Amino acid sequence: MNETEDDWALVNKAAIDKQAIKMLFERHKDYVYRLACGFLSDQALAEDTVQSVFLKLQEKEFNLKPEAKFTTWLYQFALNTAREVGRNRGHLFPPFDQQVKHNTEEIKDDIAKDVINFRDLSRALSELPHRQREIFILRYLEGFSTRETAEIVGCKEGTVKVHLSRATNTIEKKLNISNNLIMSSTSTLVT
Repeated sequence: MNETEDDWALVNKAAIDKQAIKMLFERHKDYVYRLACGFLSDQALAEDTVQSVFLKLQEKEFNLKPEAKFTTWLYQFALNTAREVGRNRGHLFPPFDQQVKHNTEEIKDDIAKDVINFRDLSRALSELPHRQREIFILRYLEGFSTRETAEIVGCKEGTVKVHLSRATNTIEKKLNISNNLIMSSTSTLVT
């Protein structure tokens, strides 16, 4: 059994096995946190989202079959939880300042200086419409394929491509850069 199949089994056992939820938490807490920070741009709300995700996994009994990549399912689950946390706190999508601080540490200094200023990219992202921002983050910052991004947000691949194109064009204009530059800079952000 590989780790992905094991993750599916752990989710199915999480409600009755404390060790299962602990293993899931240790494996995926950072991914869930990073996704929540990307959408909520607030460390406290992101931490609340992580807690909510794993509490929900523990409280609800699942009977899931490994039909897709586990992280695709988990990110959809986390994304929905982040939306819920944001709505409940009245902060659906605040500015990106906290995410900038967090992610700038992960980017190599020379790449951040030479390729693109991450703070400017973050500001440009925060001005995108919700769906474009969501798709851009999943596709370019989280590294999901177009197909996986479509599955996560619940739309067709063509729709993802349209949103990516519009988001990229908007960011290019705001940052006064070319398409090749933005694609090369965002690929350095994928962890």
